[in-house]
Amino acid sequence: MAAALEQGSSHPLARAILQRTGELKLQVPGIATVKADHRGDTADPAIRDEPRPDAAAGVKALTDGGIHVVMLTGDNRRTVEAIGRQFGMEVRAELLPEDKQHIVGELKKSGFNVAKIGDGINDAPALAAADVGIAMGGGTDVALETADAAVLHGRVSDVAAMVRLSRSTMRNIFQIITIALGLRVVFLVTTIAGITGLWPAILADTGATVLVTMNALRLLRPAKTD
Repeated sequence: MAAALEQGSSHPLARAILQRTGELKLQVPGIATVKADHRGDTADPAIRDEPRPDAAAGVKALTDGGIHVVMLTGDNRRTVEAIGRQFGMEVRAELLPEDKQHIVGELKKSGFNVAKIGDGINDAPALAAADVGIAMGGGTDVALETADAAVLHGRVSDVAAMVRLSRSTMRNIFQIITIALGLRVVFLVTTIAGITGLWPAILADTGATVLVTMNALRLLRPAKTD
């Protein structure tokens, strides 16, 4: 009966029930109408989503990188607070989709750059409201379509790697602009002043192109995932 109700749901608990039903080769009764509803404080606190295997390392990598981590969830408060203590992060439980969206908006108004990570339909409004929405691999189509980026393998540690790569890319862009414009300004001034000729300026321009290309190629090195 539980498996019949969970058919068509993408919630981790639903998938777990359906997987176990298949392993036991149970006959699932047919059902006429199914409506997805919010799982909140009505859920049995003895049933819960277990943290992903790499969750502890992933959260630590984010906090070590200066990122404040907050868990927003519709799940039972007592269960969520226990997980929050385990990972040393702030939690806000028993939230509806609009609550998550409101919290993201409040954080943005407080001056934070907000990245929202989620994989469910309930996360879609908050993903759209965040500065950057990140969908976890294996999530719902709605979450994947709403997000700005996706973590294909569903590893929490990949989010930290994504942040590091983004920061490295921004540093690389500033370095490229500094090198390219700096050399051009120097040789423009010295050429006009008659200190250098046309050919040294051309060679410097070519050299700048080589330098910025080599600098950009450093980003191809695999990012550490801890």
